[in-house]
Amino acid sequence: MEPFVSFIPFDEVFSDIIVVCCSDGRVLMQTVDFLNSRNINADIYAVPGGPLIFAKMVETFQDSSIAKKRLDFLVDQHKTSRIILIGHGSDDEAGQCGMAIFTAGRKI
Repeated sequence: MEPFVSFIPFDEVFSDIIVVCCSDGRVLMQTVDFLNSRNINADIYAVPGGPLIFAKMVETFQDSSIAKKRLDFLVDQHKTSRIILIGHGSDDEAGQCGMAIFTAGRKI
């Protein structure tokens, strides 16, 4: 198999924006579409539940501690000036964020 080579040139300048979003692949294209529609070039921190990583719950506490360390690193190294939090959901449970359902006390 031939290696993939992107036609998009590499940008050596770090973004000063971090986007925290859900890692659910079903909403990847919509997240990228949102960022592109606003001409936002950002570092992406994608984890299950996205912004829910900051919820003060027993189930997410350890993850929150790790996320804070990683985000602190990016803020320091990339001179971050803005963090954008992106969540997702829908009118029916099929499109809801699984982590949101889990943290609400329902089974996934």
